[in-house]
Amino acid sequence: MATISEAEAFARVGVDDLFIAYPVWLDADKAQRLRRLAHDVALRVGVESVDGAQQLGDAVRGSARPVEVLVEVDSGSHRTGVQPHAAGEVGNAAADAGLDVVGVFTFPGHGYGHHAQARQRAARDEERVLGEAAQALCDLGLDVRVVSGGSTPTVGQWQPGAVNELRPGVYVFNDATQLAIGTCGVEDLALVAAATVISVPAPDRFVLDVGSKVLGSDRSPWVPTGRPRPRGDRPLAGNGTGRQYLSAVSGGETAVADQSRGYPGEGKEFEVW
Repeated sequence: MATISEAEAFARVGVDDLFIAYPVWLDADKAQRLRRLAHDVALRVGVESVDGAQQLGDAVRGSARPVEVLVEVDSGSHRTGVQPHAAGEVGNAAADAGLDVVGVFTFPGHGYGHHAQARQRAARDEERVLGEAAQALCDLGLDVRVVSGGSTPTVGQWQPGAVNELRPGVYVFNDATQLAIGTCGVEDLALVAAATVISVPAPDRFVLDVGSKVLGSDRSPWVPTGRPRPRGDRPLAGNGTGRQYLSAVSGGETAVADQSRGYPGEGKEFEVW
């Protein structure tokens, strides 16, 4: 999970082993909430800076259970995380702050892409970077027990070796993005959103009675406009989304009360059936 709020939601329903895979920066309120979590569940938290590690150590010092820490490294997505050679400095600071440094983690987000080798390349980058970072911790005498990686696009490229924990997320359900980049097929999509055409203001445009409240508001760079669906012969692409409606472009005739099906998540694409 990525936020303290998400961790609290899981804890409320009885999940008692949680990893906040995010470099949490704590103000007074978040520090108090994180301390409560640490009392109630087995908690791991990501760190990527000396200051962040020291702040986290201060926040949870004296908690009923030790808080475990994983140092985040950048394996190529260039989002968060240190370079592997700097993992030792962060891990050492976390240990000095009284935290239990158990390993390293990364998010290989650069595995998202249309070209065939993107997933494989990202998986190999992940293995190399995590291995180097883990060694940097070991060289300081820290006991590296967890080497954590994985994303939905790259999990299928995992090989036995350095990485001993995988954290794919949306693979449980899949969505339009995973379909577009080839990670899954239509049969792997767990959910579709059925909608009805409520207006046909022009021959090549119609309006559906679903919007961002149903489909989500994320826009995906990996879902190309007008990408044909594997099922049906009516490729459609959304060109404007409100909270209650979606305006779509069609290559063929559409009438009021026609029904269409869309895959929620990132990307707004439909087929009439």
